[in-house]
Amino acid sequence: LERLLAHPEVLSVAVDEGGSGHLAEARPLIHAPALLRYGFSGDGVQIAVLDSGVALAHPDLGPAVIAEQCFCNDLGSGCCPNGNTSQSGAGAAQDDHGHGSNVAGILTSDGIQAPQGVAPDAELVALKVLDSQNGFCCTSDLIDALDWVLANRPDVDLVHMSLGTFSTFIGDCDAANAATLALADAVDALRANGALTIASA
Repeated sequence: LERLLAHPEVLSVAVDEGGSGHLAEARPLIHAPALLRYGFSGDGVQIAVLDSGVALAHPDLGPAVIAEQCFCNDLGSGCCPNGNTSQSGAGAAQDDHGHGSNVAGILTSDGIQAPQGVAPDAELVALKVLDSQNGFCCTSDLIDALDWVLANRPDVDLVHMSLGTFSTFIGDCDAANAATLALADAVDALRANGALTIASA
């Protein structure tokens, strides 16, 4: 590691850290009912959600899902629905924890079985990055998912990540270590393409 860090083309070296999903009572905090009354329903908006997946058969959520992808390592084994570390296409983002479905519901629930979401007419690009215990082993899974969105779904308007690591930083953490540098680069590339990325804090 010391030799690698001393190399002139290496800016930083850091541990590829894990983390977990975050929850919040978002709907009342942002006054979602008022937004809907003013006609802001999310029509024409595509949201990429990096989380534990989405309950694809749920009547409030399934119809909104337009694409699925999984990047889920679990310390050497895969935690995607197919048992591998990555999966594409139908069924790739099936939720096995519930956190992602809760987040997706806050965003786009149709209000058939659960309360209506903030943007019920928005479309979802579901990316499974959390395992059945609501954790992710590696920041690199998140970066892979963000890079996939940029390369494969350039029409995404918003990227939502209700998750984080256990690290704390003072001030701007974009250049704190190699992992935050890589995340910042991925977020900046999405922003340059017109997608806003939102993460819990």
